[in-house]
Amino acid sequence: MYEESAGQISIAERSMGPVTSAVFGMPLHRHRILVEKGLVGRLVELLGGTEGEGTTVSLARYFEEGHCLLDLEDAMDRAGLPYAYEAQRSGYVIFRPSGEELRLALDA
Repeated sequence: MYEESAGQISIAERSMGPVTSAVFGMPLHRHRILVEKGLVGRLVELLGGTEGEGTTVSLARYFEEGHCLLDLEDAMDRAGLPYAYEAQRSGYVIFRPSGEELRLALDA
């Protein structure tokens, strides 16, 4: 699932069922990455998109090829493309800020 907001885009994935329950301890697991809008062009390029191809088309093709959100995170890490990560687990949220946000917080 792909959504745009004021300053960022959200790319989400969810899974459900017995395997999800066995792995995560609950029947539904949702997680997403947040990418600053200013980095969307680099993301489309990373996904092999063309100049005229939008984010929605590039992401749809990427996931239709059998990739999952973790694959996208790995590709973005290798490319040095920052993102924040968020997951919902049993009533709480796991959040990892982008690399730059984390570096600034640790330097403070």
